[in-house]
Amino acid sequence: MNIDQHTKKDEGTPRFLIVLAYFLAIGSFLVGFWHAYLGLKGQMFFGSEYGALLIAATALAFVSATYGMLIRGKLGFLFPYLLASIAMMIFNINYFYPADFKEDLVKEAATELKDSLNSYTAIFNSSLQGAGSKSNLAELQELKINIYNEIKNRAGRGSVVENLLARFNSIIGTKGIPPTIMSRIGALNTKEAEDMDKVLLGKIRLYTLKSVGTREDIAQKIIFQDSLFQSLKENSLKKLEKIETDTTKINISDVKRNIENNPKNIAIIIDIATKANTIIKGFNETKKMSQEGFRPINSLNTEIKSLGEIQHTLPSIYSKLNGDNPSHKVGTIKNILLVIFFDLAIPLVMFFILNNTKTTKKKSGTDPKKIPSPK
Repeated sequence: MNIDQHTKKDEGTPRFLIVLAYFLAIGSFLVGFWHAYLGLKGQMFFGSEYGALLIAATALAFVSATYGMLIRGKLGFLFPYLLASIAMMIFNINYFYPADFKEDLVKEAATELKDSLNSYTAIFNSSLQGAGSKSNLAELQELKINIYNEIKNRAGRGSVVENLLARFNSIIGTKGIPPTIMSRIGALNTKEAEDMDKVLLGKIRLYTLKSVGTREDIAQKIIFQDSLFQSLKENSLKKLEKIETDTTKINISDVKRNIENNPKNIAIIIDIATKANTIIKGFNETKKMSQEGFRPINSLNTEIKSLGEIQHTLPSIYSKLNGDNPSHKVGTIKNILLVIFFDLAIPLVMFFILNNTKTTKKKSGTDPKKIPSPK
C-alpha cells in the first residue's frame, strides 16, 4: 500500500465537517432554547415571564450536558438526553402550534360555545315543562323577551309595548314591586333595548325572591334560571357569531395580557361561559333538591382561556390529528415535524458524525497529519 492510500484510509471525517457538525448541534440547541422560552413565556412561571427563561435555560443546560457526554462515548446518558429532548420539543411546539392556529382556535371556541348554548336551551325547556310553564314567572319571562324584541326590532313606542309592559307590571304588582314606567325607554336602539331588558330582569329576580317559601318555590327557581339563561343566550349569540368571522390578530407572545385586554374574542368567550356556568350551577342545585337521583349537567368548556399553555396545546393537537379537517391535520403535522427536526434529528445526526470521527481516529491509532514521511 502506498502512502497516499494509507493517508486516505486514516483521514476519517474532514475537519470542516466536524466543525459544521458542532455548529449545527449547538445551533439547534440555541433555536430550541429560544422557542422554548417563547412557548413558556405566557404561563408566567414564578410570577414572571422570566421564569420561562430560567426553565428554558435549565433545559438547555441539561440537554447540552447529556449530549456532551454522549459525544465522549458515555452511551448511558442516551436516555436522559432523550427525555430532555422530548421536554424541549413540548416547550417548542407550545410556541409553534398556537402561533399558527391561534385565530382558528378562538373561532372554534366561539362556535362550540354557541352550539352549547343552543343545546342547553333544550335541557332547560324540558325542565320547565315539569315546573309549570304557565306560571306567573314563566309569563314574566315571555313578556320580557317580547318587550325586548319590540323595542329593538320594531321601534316599539306604541300600544304593543304599553300593553306588554302593563301586563308585566300587573304581575309583579302582586308582590308589591313598583311598576316599570315607559320613561325608561329612551332612543329606540339596541342599547336601550338591552337596558330595558336588564331592568325587567331585575324585577323578575325580585319577584322570584319574594316567592321564596311558597309551594311553587322550586318551580319558580327553575323558571327564573331558565329566564337568566335565555337572556344570556340572546345577548351572546350575535357576539359569538361576530367572533367566528373576526379577523383580529392575536399577539400570542403575551397571552395573559392579550386575554385581559382583547374584548373582541377570548375575553368575551370566557365571560359568556363563566356566566352560563353560574346559571348551570344554580340549575343543578335546584334540580337536585326537587328530583331524587338527578344527574347534574356539565359546565361549559372554557379551555380557551389557557390558549398558549401546554395544558391547552397538547389536547388541542390530539383533537386536530383526529379531526376531519385536512388542512388542520397537515398544519399540525408540520409543527410536529419542525420541532422533531430541530430538537432531535439534527443533534442525533451530528452525534453519529462526531462519534464516527472519534471511532476512526481510535482505530487508526495515529493522527493522519503526523504520519511520517518515507525515507
